[in-house]
Amino acid sequence: MKWTNKGKEYENTISNVINNNLDVYIWGAGTFGKSFYDLFKSRINIKGYIDSDPKKQGDNIPVKVYSPDFFCENLLKENTKIIVASGWITEIYKQLKKWGMRENENFFHANEFISLYMLYKENKVYTISLNIPITTYCTLRCEKCMALTPYVKRPENRKIEDLKEEVQA
Repeated sequence: MKWTNKGKEYENTISNVINNNLDVYIWGAGTFGKSFYDLFKSRINIKGYIDSDPKKQGDNIPVKVYSPDFFCENLLKENTKIIVASGWITEIYKQLKKWGMRENENFFHANEFISLYMLYKENKVYTISLNIPITTYCTLRCEKCMALTPYVKRPENRKIEDLKEEVQA
C-alpha cells in the first residue's frame, strides 16, 4: 500500500469540528470529561454533557448534564458532534451507532480528538501519556515483561541530565 496523503490523513476528520461552529457535547461527566471541558471550553462550542448516571443528570458542572435518552430525543441534530470522554467506550459507541452516528464524523474519542485538534488547529504535539524508562535493571525477570528488561544485554540506570534532555527534545 502506498502512502499518498502524508501528514494529511486526518484533516477531513478534524475539520468536522474545528472549522465549523458546531454544537459539541461531551459524553462523560466524570473526571476525564471535566478535564476535557476545562481544556476546550474556550476553543470549541461545548453545549453540555451526556451521562448515564442519574445522579449527575440535571447538574450544571459547569454546563448541563443530559441523559442519553433526553439528548437523543431533544438535542441530537445533524450538526451535533459528541466527544466521548468516558471509560465505557464500547457501550457508548454502540449507542451512538444505533442513533445513526459515525465515528470520526459525528463522534470522536477524546484522546484522539485532543491530539488531532492540537496538531491541526494549534500546530502543537499533544500526547496523552509518555513513558520514559529510568532504568533497565530488573530482578523479577518476568517472562512477558512489557519493558523487555530480561533481554537487555547491558542494563543501566539513566542519568537525570539525559532524561531531562530527552524530554526537552
